[in-house]
Amino acid sequence: MMKRLLLISAAFVVSLSLSLNAQEGKDNLIPDPAFKKFGYDPTKHREVWKERWIPHQIKTPSEWKLDGGKAAVELKGGETFLHSPRYAVKPGQKFSIAVTAEGKGTLSVQCLWWTAEGDMAQPHRTIPIEPVELKGDSQRVEGTDTAPEGASEAYIRIVVQDGTITVSQPEVKLAK
Repeated sequence: MMKRLLLISAAFVVSLSLSLNAQEGKDNLIPDPAFKKFGYDPTKHREVWKERWIPHQIKTPSEWKLDGGKAAVELKGGETFLHSPRYAVKPGQKFSIAVTAEGKGTLSVQCLWWTAEGDMAQPHRTIPIEPVELKGDSQRVEGTDTAPEGASEAYIRIVVQDGTITVSQPEVKLAK
């Protein structure tokens, strides 16, 4: 009887732990944090802008690639942007923003805000994670931001400058 009670208790703890971990993932507002929808097709730019990760080259030499099939993208700069799919927001909502980064170079994260009509909200761009110089080790970079008046959608822009950095685990959550 005691063995059965211990097994039931252990099963409950494992179930609760898995449920909480699954719930944590659901709190992430970024659609597709595993980069499954990744790529740029200039002929379908407007069609896919809202639903997939879009890399964008600002200064050459610059390149991007999925990192060996993992849920990570390697960015080499020049200066390279990686835009997330869009997610819904409400004016005044506060967000915690984070990404795991590894490599050598400079990384920052910006938020771009849009109105329901598809126009740029004001301000249109904010910088919750100021440029951070990475020196090789993996680290979690974090910041906070607040949706401006009139904003109904947003996306994050991961910016890599002058180096090679692999990013993974992007996250935008409502701040507590």
